[in-house]
Amino acid sequence: DKYTRDEGFPQNLILTNASGAFGVIISEYILAGILNLYRRFTEYRDQQRNHEWKDVGTEECLYGKRILIMGTGNIGTETAKRLKAFDCYISGIRRKDILPEYFDEVHLVKELSEELEKADIVINCMPNNSESIGLMTRERFAVMKSNAIFVNVGRGLLLEEGAIEWALQ
Repeated sequence: DKYTRDEGFPQNLILTNASGAFGVIISEYILAGILNLYRRFTEYRDQQRNHEWKDVGTEECLYGKRILIMGTGNIGTETAKRLKAFDCYISGIRRKDILPEYFDEVHLVKELSEELEKADIVINCMPNNSESIGLMTRERFAVMKSNAIFVNVGRGLLLEEGAIEWALQ
């Protein structure tokens, strides 16, 4: 986006994108990342390398978790589809009040803060547009559960500057 807004960018070019091409791939990355955190695979892998077998603490189950997916396009829908296999409750945030396949409910962007409070896992798949810039503020991170996972595969401009650092601290 920033390149096309640059004054020197040629105006006679036609740009395209690969919309819809990465839903399966990115949704698998999302699922792998969540399972890695919940099941502590990295810690067990490190122990295996060191020929150790110690208790690494409590693990979480993905089964039955409440998931909030911000953005219900190709990536969001493919992610919801895979999470349904874990019997997760899937809530979506989108611009239109239309329930996509694999979602249990959908909410408008103006309802985001209320939905963040309920979610065990929040997955951002939103595109970069005027409504998404700076959407995740400190205040919104503050209402999330203290043990919630935030996955961001959307655009970086969604995050208010310093908000994620604040939330992690």
